[in-house]
Amino acid sequence: FFGWGLKALAAIPIDRGNPRAAIKKIRQEGIERLQNGISVLVFPEGTRQAVGSPGNFARSGADIAIAAGVPIIAVAHNAGVYWPAHKTIKTPGTITVTISDAIATEQGNSKELTAQVKNWIESQTIQ
Repeated sequence: FFGWGLKALAAIPIDRGNPRAAIKKIRQEGIERLQNGISVLVFPEGTRQAVGSPGNFARSGADIAIAAGVPIIAVAHNAGVYWPAHKTIKTPGTITVTISDAIATEQGNSKELTAQVKNWIESQTIQ
C-alpha cells in the first residue's frame, strides 16, 4: 500500500546508487514540473534529524527553483518532537507548521538561497 501511495503522489525517484544521475534527473523533472504549474516538495536535509540538530541542507531545491524562475516557500514544523528521528514509536501531541513568505530566487544563487531558507527554518522556535 505504501508503494501505491507513493506512486499516486508521482514522486521523483532517487537512485541512491548513482548520485550524479539522480541529481540530474531530479533537477530536470523538478524544473519541468514547476514550469507546468506543479508544485515540487523538497526535503533539503534528506531525512529526519534529531530535534535541535539541523542537518546539512542540500542546494538542489534552490537550484531547481532558480532554474524554473519560481519562489521558494519554506516550511518549519515540530513533528520531530513527537516522532523522533531514527525511531518508529510516535507520541501524541500537536504538530505545529509554520510557512514562510515567498522567497524570491531571481537574484540569488543556490548557496545563498539555501542558507537563507535554513536560517529561516532554524529561526522558527516551534515546541
